[in-house]
Amino acid sequence: KDVFEHVILAAQQEVGRLWEINQITVVQEHYCTAMAELVLTRLRRKYMGTRRDVSALTLCAEGEEHCLGVKLFSELLQADGWKVTYIGAKSPTQDVVKHLQSFSADVIAISVATALALGKTKQLINAIKRFVPHRRPRIIVGGAITYSDPKALEWLGADAFATDIWDGVAIANRFVNQRRKAG
Repeated sequence: KDVFEHVILAAQQEVGRLWEINQITVVQEHYCTAMAELVLTRLRRKYMGTRRDVSALTLCAEGEEHCLGVKLFSELLQADGWKVTYIGAKSPTQDVVKHLQSFSADVIAISVATALALGKTKQLINAIKRFVPHRRPRIIVGGAITYSDPKALEWLGADAFATDIWDGVAIANRFVNQRRKAG
């Protein structure tokens, strides 16, 4: 948790800030993200949780390229024992829905960093809600957009909005606990 919060997230926030003020290039920003993902891969080998009977699908909607946050979230869920299918950036709505026909998830986590991806994210959420398998997964939205436009979050229609990756893990666990209590 400390490495995620105080090293990876802090570094990526600074990288994002530097990119926004045009102090680094897109190539430099992508390099930093790739290095963060390498650190995550190495950490995963060391800190795997005890498997539980809970699953999550984690991704970004079409048009959203910023997926490191949802990758970090995926790693925390795995460390908590979840079975996680991480899809990553720019996931086409039709393909996600098709995937859900054969993959049962308790939670779907969607990361939205930019306002440009809000429309496609809403389409994805609506498509997931229309596709109702024997039990619809709960949908959590997180990402940089949660800080900048709270009204957009309500408009999206997700089941919950995570303020950070730890909040997302708590919400995901709360959802599966509620489902178990309900039977």
